[in-house]
Amino acid sequence: MLQALNVAGGTNSLPSAFKASQSYNYDNWGNITYKTGAGYYKYDSNRVHQLLGVYSNSNFTGTKYYFGYDASGNVTNDGSRLFTYSSIDKPTRITKGSAISNMKYGVDKELYYKDDSFVENGKNVRYRRYYIGAYEKLVRNGGNGNLTEHKYNIGNAVITYRNGSRTTSFTHKDNQGSVISTTNHLGQVTTQAIYDPFGKQSEVFKHSTYVTSLPAITDRGYTGHKQMNHLDIIHMGGRIYDPTIGRFLQADPFIQAPSNSQSYNRYSYVLNNPMSMTDPSGFNFIDSFFKGINKAFGKFSPFVGLAFAIWNPFFAYGMRGAAGTGFISGGVATGSLKGALVGGFSGAAFYGIGQQFKSLSNANIDKWNAASSTESGSLMDSFHTFGGLELTSGQIAGQTAIHAATGGVVSVLADGKFGHGFFSAGVTKGIGGEYLPAGSNLDKGEISKGTVISAVIGGTASVISGGKFANGARTASFQYLFNQAGSAFRDMLARERTEWERRVDSINRKLDTFAQHNRWAGEAIVESVRDNLKFKGGVEAAFGAGFTAQLSTNLNMDMGYETAYIKGVMFNPVGSVGGNIYSSGNISGFYQSLDICAVGCVNIEWNYQNWSFGTSIGPAAGVSFSMGTKGEF
Repeated sequence: MLQALNVAGGTNSLPSAFKASQSYNYDNWGNITYKTGAGYYKYDSNRVHQLLGVYSNSNFTGTKYYFGYDASGNVTNDGSRLFTYSSIDKPTRITKGSAISNMKYGVDKELYYKDDSFVENGKNVRYRRYYIGAYEKLVRNGGNGNLTEHKYNIGNAVITYRNGSRTTSFTHKDNQGSVISTTNHLGQVTTQAIYDPFGKQSEVFKHSTYVTSLPAITDRGYTGHKQMNHLDIIHMGGRIYDPTIGRFLQADPFIQAPSNSQSYNRYSYVLNNPMSMTDPSGFNFIDSFFKGINKAFGKFSPFVGLAFAIWNPFFAYGMRGAAGTGFISGGVATGSLKGALVGGFSGAAFYGIGQQFKSLSNANIDKWNAASSTESGSLMDSFHTFGGLELTSGQIAGQTAIHAATGGVVSVLADGKFGHGFFSAGVTKGIGGEYLPAGSNLDKGEISKGTVISAVIGGTASVISGGKFANGARTASFQYLFNQAGSAFRDMLARERTEWERRVDSINRKLDTFAQHNRWAGEAIVESVRDNLKFKGGVEAAFGAGFTAQLSTNLNMDMGYETAYIKGVMFNPVGSVGGNIYSSGNISGFYQSLDICAVGCVNIEWNYQNWSFGTSIGPAAGVSFSMGTKGEF
């Protein structure tokens, strides 16, 4: 039996048996071509990210794995394991020799039942696990004896009931959320484990009780996911992952960041950057981004998401801006990629509806202007001011019905019921179109007021119909902001942009004058200033964890954006002015940065190819590490 390390005192080093050097090689597509403990990787020449096999030798001899796939890109066999999937691409059965696991999923596609059979300590054993939220039921047959346990996972505590008695144990995790040890109620170490960079678990210590008598305290391991060590699999919820080869065995249905070429590798784990990121859903790291922000703001997250929707500058870019605003706002409010996607759909849908009925209103006004004096009176009587538009009764009914139907669809996408969303959105539009501020001359105060009131109406209507307040409020706020107040908000931002362009033009004229009077180096200096001096506007906030969302421009009017998840302490409510002192090349797509600020900021950014060092000035203070995505419009 292994001996426990002194984790409390920290005086003992890791035994040499657990020390290892890890080497990784990659090709130009970002695929792993060699990994310590696995071997040499060979890929399909047409589907460049699809792995064909892993071999002992660089000339692809000594086969260790060979892979077959189904039409969805799921691995169906690898030479030693066989995989079966459901119609929704969830693994339902995995076999490896005599080891077998069968799985079942609930209405939200969540794993709720797992049936494992394998050899444990030289004995055949069967474990059946039922997962319902924080509750877990475990039934063991064979092995060290029949046993039933009822477990409750509360934070890091695991409360277990068995044979009429209760025990409390505790899990201890590293900075990535991987369970590295467990202790009993007295603080005594009961198990310990370590992980390689891609999550391969090695057991360091296990108390004899958990060898000869009791099941493991928890089946959670790498980054908090379910270990299936008898199959060398980690079940990450959305997909299954093999830590030995460092790849998912199912293709990712999402493209995480289109401007980052690594996002098109559908099998890589967190862009092949496992030391910096985690994947909480098994689909992509964007979930981690939104989950971190949501956790940082806690119960205030829905309000932060709503505030971002109202005050961010992205909406000036039409439907694309509405979808982007809804995406970020929905992700912050819910802490999930799914919430972000629903938010993006809501923003684009309500914006599109608004533009359609604005066109009808303009046509009505043109018809009235062209009418004769005898016709104009009757035409005017047929038009009604609704949501800042001049519409007929039929058009008002149509707009309300379309809003209601869209609200129903949004509710279904958010795992609610169509009827709840239909009623909430319909009532909100009916009341809001009649009474809330509308028109093309609203200021930010009126827009904010209308959005909040609309959220309250929508949330209340949702509760009355049997739905959730949060779902109705979020849909209603998007409905008002992107539809009824959409034109006013966009026009206001457009006016601000025009004023900004006027100021930039004035600066550029002064730079041209400088270049004319300093011909020896003036043009080079001016061009560098125009490219590198950037003006950023947005918000950056973190206390432990937080987020940033900013737009940027240089003096050439090249517009950019950046959104990131932040760890540290940082506050910048406005933006900054600054530039790079040195840059090895353009940084776009996924990036990471370190910022140290006290009015003036020092900033280091990097991605897979390039890095930069810069400074800026702004009302910022703090120290933070950021992970996110950036690009240009």
